Amino acid sequence: MDPSDIHFFNPNQSWGEFSDIAPYPIRLKGSDWHRTATLLLLATLLSLGPGLFAQRFTESIQSPPLAGVRFGGVAVADLNGDSHADILLTGNSMNEGGITRLYLNDGQGNFAEQDTALLPGLTASALAVADVNGDQQPDVLLCGRNDSARRVTQLYLNGGQGNFSQMPGTPFAGVWYGALALADLNQDGRPEVLITGQDSADRRIARLYRNDGQGQFTELMDNSFAGVRFSDLAIGDVNGDSHPDILLNGQDSLTTPITRLYLNDGTASFVEASGTPFSGVYEGSVALADVNGDGSPDVFLTGTRSLSGEGIARLYLNDGTGQFTEQVGEPFTGLWRSDMAFADLNADGHPDILMAGQNPGGQRVTQLYLNDGQGQFTEVANTPFDGVRFGALACADVNSDQRTDVLITGENPAGQFIAKLYRQDEPAALAAPSRLPFSLHARAQQLDLHFSALRHGLVTATIYDAYGRRVAWRQEWVAPGNQILSVALPAASQGIYVVHVHDGRRRGVATWIRK
Repeated sequence: MDPSDIHFFNPNQSWGEFSDIAPYPIRLKGSDWHRTATLLLLATLLSLGPGLFAQRFTESIQSPPLAGVRFGGVAVADLNGDSHADILLTGNSMNEGGITRLYLNDGQGNFAEQDTALLPGLTASALAVADVNGDQQPDVLLCGRNDSARRVTQLYLNGGQGNFSQMPGTPFAGVWYGALALADLNQDGRPEVLITGQDSADRRIARLYRNDGQGQFTELMDNSFAGVRFSDLAIGDVNGDSHPDILLNGQDSLTTPITRLYLNDGTASFVEASGTPFSGVYEGSVALADVNGDGSPDVFLTGTRSLSGEGIARLYLNDGTGQFTEQVGEPFTGLWRSDMAFADLNADGHPDILMAGQNPGGQRVTQLYLNDGQGQFTEVANTPFDGVRFGALACADVNSDQRTDVLITGENPAGQFIAKLYRQDEPAALAAPSRLPFSLHARAQQLDLHFSALRHGLVTATIYDAYGRRVAWRQEWVAPGNQILSVALPAASQGIYVVHVHDGRRRGVATWIRK
C-alpha cells in the first residue's frame, strides 16, 4: 500500500458521535506518514487496553474448604520441604475465635490441613515466614491476641515436615492489630524481627530485634521508630546504597495516620527520611516494587486518612535516590480496611497490583490492575474474585504450571469470613475491551468529554499528540449518570490528537483534529 494514501483508522468510530473528527480517508504526505503511523498504533493499543492481556482465574474448590478468616494474615511458602507452596493463615474465624491453620500442598494445588502444626489460634493477628536459625527450614513468627486474651508475639521453629515448636524465652513485645517483618537489616545473613502494633498496655509500638543466627534475639534500643497500630510494613533499598530501608504506616499514639520512611546505615541503625510526600494512612497496606523498570523500588499504599473512612490508593515513583513523586492519572479506586500485593500476574515481567478492601461507596471489592511496564496501570474487568475487607492477599504458583495464582481471605459482602484460592488459566486471547462511549466538544482552551458513568469511581482522560506524547490529562471522581469531564488544553499546534478515556473498567478512544 502506498503510505501517501491511507485510510486513518478511528478505533472508536462506532462508539458514539464526535465533533471535530477528521474525515476519512486522510491523505498523508512525507513525514506526516510517520507521525500518523505512530498515532495509529497508539490509538489501536489504547482501544484494545487490557484485552491483549486479559487473565482468566477460576476458583479452586478445596475439600474440605480452607478456613475463612478476617483481621489476620496469610503466607504461601514451602513449609515441609517438598518444593510445593503451602498455605499458612491466621485470623478471626466465624465460629472458633482466633485460629492459625497450615495446609499442605500435594503439588497440584490441592490442600490438606496439617493437624500437627501446633500453632496457636490468634485474633487481630499477623505472621511472617523466614529461616531464623540457619537450618534451611522456614520458621514462623506470629502475633495477635490468644485464647487467654493475652497479646503475644511468638516464634515457632520448623522441624522440616511442617511441624513446629515454640522457641522459648524470646524477648518480643506482644501485640495485636499490628504487622511483622523478618528481614536481614544488618546484612549478616540473618533475619531481624520488626514488630508494630498495640501492646498489652495499649501503647502503639515499633520495635526491632537483632538475630544472632541461632534464633536468639536482642532488642535494638537506638532506633526511634514511630509506634503504630492498624499498621503495615515494607522493606527494601529505596536510595540505592544496598542497605534495606523500612517503610511503615498506621495510626500513631495520637491516633494520627502516618506513613514514615526510615533509612538504614547498613548496621540496622535507622534515621527518618525528611520531606517524603506519602499520605499518612492506617487500616491499609504499603508495598515496594519497581513498577516502571528503572531499577528503583516504587511505593504503593492504601488506607484511610480519617475516621470517616475515606480510602486512598496512591503510587509514588522513586528517582533512584529515595526521592518520591506521586504518579497521577492512575485508575486506582481508593480503599481502606485493605491489603494489596505486587505480583506479575500476566507473565510479562512487570509487577501488577492486586488489592482488596472497602471502597468509598462502602462496597467490598478485590481489583486487579495490569502494568504496562512504564508504571501505567489498567484495571482488568470481570474478575471472579470475592470482594473483601479486613483481608489478606497472597500470590504464588500453587500447581506448578508457571502461572501465578491468588489467595484471598477476609470478610465478603455477605459478612462471611472466607479463604478462597483462584487458579490462573491460560490468558484469554484478545478479549474485547468494554467500551466507554463518549463525545467530544472543543472550546477555545478546553475539550469537553460527554459520557454516561455507570458507577461511582475515578474517570481519567488523557490526550496524546501525533508523536505519542501526553499533552494533557484530567482525573475526576464521578457519580452514576451523565457527566462532562473538561480537560484544559495547553498552547499547542494544530494537528491530530488521540483522546483516551477510562473508568477502570471501560475505555474509549477517539481521534481529534485541532484546527
